[in-house]
Amino acid sequence: MAGLRSLRSPRHFRRYQPGSTFSHWWLRTRRLRNRRRLMRMHNAAAGAGFYPRITWTFNLTPILKRGGLLLILIIAWAGLLLFLPFFRIKRIITLGAAAAPDAAAVQAVLANAEIKNFLPPTNYFLLRERTLAARLENQFPLFAVTAERIFPHTLKITFSPRARGAIYDTGKAYFFLDEQGIARQKLGEHSPIISASTTVTTTPLGKLPPTQLNNASTTRPASYAPDTNKLKTLYGDYPVIFDERTPTTTETGEKIFTADFIAGLAEWHQSFAPGRGEGIYYTVQDPRAGVIAFSPRRYQIRFQPDKEIAAQLANLQLLLQQQKPQEYIDVRFADRLFWR
Repeated sequence: MAGLRSLRSPRHFRRYQPGSTFSHWWLRTRRLRNRRRLMRMHNAAAGAGFYPRITWTFNLTPILKRGGLLLILIIAWAGLLLFLPFFRIKRIITLGAAAAPDAAAVQAVLANAEIKNFLPPTNYFLLRERTLAARLENQFPLFAVTAERIFPHTLKITFSPRARGAIYDTGKAYFFLDEQGIARQKLGEHSPIISASTTVTTTPLGKLPPTQLNNASTTRPASYAPDTNKLKTLYGDYPVIFDERTPTTTETGEKIFTADFIAGLAEWHQSFAPGRGEGIYYTVQDPRAGVIAFSPRRYQIRFQPDKEIAAQLANLQLLLQQQKPQEYIDVRFADRLFWR
């Protein structure tokens, strides 16, 4: 009986064997160093008679089976997200000025996208907002575009006026000029200007300090002013500049003014136009001679966009605090102001 009491089953060691929980499995497979350390601990316990020694074996078959099943599930899940019609763009919301492209125009740009692979270009997860905004800006250069995806199949496009740009009036048609002064888009045509013209002669009267200048003559069409209110409603608050030279031909892609000229004109318009009422527009005969700002029921202001705008605006404010001009102001010269 005593001998039977000392008899132990061949599987008696499993009673004292470490458990096979996830934490133990993670410790065994995390690092090779940990696996070797656990094997040494196992064999040391086996030497005490708890269970026989074993050699470490690593079986990849269960891992490959589980990994393959997981990979198949991931591929199937990704396929549903990419090819299921539910996640394709179905609704397009456009916000912006009256002349901003509508949802149909945006849908046309999406439909004409270059297909580089078998993946659907209108899928919600594959659509890149910045890439789409760049394509729309290239297609509609008049506006700055912001694209936003709304889960699961909605796209919101916001068209806003560019920070720099101008509407160029040739006397027969309107063109949009980008920040480089290039005619990027023809906005439309209007009735030709009356051929009759009037000559306006101005005599600058220097006050700070007194200076004698020659009389300046300006020839401009009679009774003409761009429809700035309509243009602002359709395209946004861009400065409207009328070329008194009335060029006969203007092509898209033609460089009209320099980048500094457009930047200065935009800075002046953003600083001077707000609060001055409706109908402000600008005329130019020779870009080197400056620009004249016209406003209903107000005097004319001649300034130079190529020069520092902040200094010219400061001189204008200084003059308006001391004088009340009735006809014109000339702030093109840093050390001299002229008005009448």
